[in-house]
Amino acid sequence: MKIKLPNLLAVCCLLLLACPAFGQTFLFNQLFQPSIRLSGEYAPADLLPSGAPAHLGYARANMNLILPISSKIGVEVNWLEALKLANKLRRWRLGALKDLGEAVHVKMHQVFWNIRPQWGLMQFQPAQADSSSRVAALGGNTQFYGLSTGITGLHNLRRYRLLLYQFNIGFIEDAGALRRLHPTATALFGIAHLRLFNYWYYGVYLQYNNGRFLPAPFIGIESNFARRWWLNITLPVQVRLGWQFAKRARWNITAGLVGWAGGFSFAAPPPAAPDELQRTFFTLTQLRVSTSLQLRFGKQVRMQLEAGYLPVRRFGIGGGQPFHQQIAPAHTVYAGFSVFYAFKKSLLSSLVDGLIAF
Repeated sequence: MKIKLPNLLAVCCLLLLACPAFGQTFLFNQLFQPSIRLSGEYAPADLLPSGAPAHLGYARANMNLILPISSKIGVEVNWLEALKLANKLRRWRLGALKDLGEAVHVKMHQVFWNIRPQWGLMQFQPAQADSSSRVAALGGNTQFYGLSTGITGLHNLRRYRLLLYQFNIGFIEDAGALRRLHPTATALFGIAHLRLFNYWYYGVYLQYNNGRFLPAPFIGIESNFARRWWLNITLPVQVRLGWQFAKRARWNITAGLVGWAGGFSFAAPPPAAPDELQRTFFTLTQLRVSTSLQLRFGKQVRMQLEAGYLPVRRFGIGGGQPFHQQIAPAHTVYAGFSVFYAFKKSLLSSLVDGLIAF
């Protein structure tokens, strides 16, 4: 009996919460495949009419390079448990297959090194009544530059369970703040319990950013509830419904949270020197409702096109507790794309017969 695993790595969608993650529906299995992925996204600042006093738009691009460090697969047989299993199968006991994981243990692991340079342009129009130097510093167009790197791992456990983890360290700053970097660090630990047509998972996401530590537990389930239909619910970040309407095409609708955070510089207030700069940070959290089209071109190339609406947005400027100032920018729309090229087929994809490949 072959167990098919739809989008096993959905556990990693929690990375959309607090990392500098795009608003795009994430292709989770691509975290565990030697590959290069180019992505871009644009949200206009004032396309839609709104009575909000502040407007915020952005353009972002990044490259995600994943290189294999270690990969191994082997089979370990517990002959005593195998004899017990054979006896149960001979008696046609329906619960015998549940003990298969004790008799035959597939020892599998993969570890990858990921490198992710990124660039962003923020178009911020603060309210006219806001004279704060920190808020005014972001007025107009501000460019941000970032780089993150770390390792991602996958280990097979007994009884159809998988251990997944990721560690990253990086930064994203404007040109003035690059001289006084404040690195951010993230970590994710999760366990996935596999079933025939669904799986469920849980874990914790940890982030250290600008002197603040954020622990965020998560729990979720993904189900292939009907032919060509998938549903993923991951609390607290995402709900996604997918329909594979053709062999090489899949359509998704998604609702969830996405975020962006980074540091920026502003002129120090008197009596400091006129050219002296101080550093602070921003955090942008958005509710996203979107639709996307995933296309496959051969075995190695994937493309994703996406468009959506951002009806709820919160923009925090650092410096106080919890923020120096909280702003609710006008709602807007966005569009994005990504192109993915796999260097070779991953060990995980080779084992699970394609359902995670979309």
